[in-house]
Amino acid sequence: MRVEWARPDLSPGSVHVWQNGWEWPVHTHPTYEGRTSLSIDKLKQGDVSLKLTKVKLSDEGTYRCFVPTKSKNTYVQLVVDAVSSPVVNITGINMSVRAVVLECKSKGWASRA
Repeated sequence: MRVEWARPDLSPGSVHVWQNGWEWPVHTHPTYEGRTSLSIDKLKQGDVSLKLTKVKLSDEGTYRCFVPTKSKNTYVQLVVDAVSSPVVNITGINMSVRAVVLECKSKGWASRA
């Protein structure tokens, strides 16, 4: 069995390739290296969902899932929404260790339904 996840707008376009129990990272676009996976247990049940970690704004786009034995392509559009830019303030100075205390705040982290 083989499962291919790709982004047609990238070169190389592969995001994740899995075949016969093995991942094929040599075919993966460098920006996705180490950030994608498939669940082996779910694959046994026919679930070929891609898990993407450490999502970046540049991950936004159209993804193609292809299972050659089924000769079927499925496309998914990923939309990545940015939260507000972080605001960093100096909130104190610790002279004993010569350190500055920084506070970082950002809005828009509420989950969506």
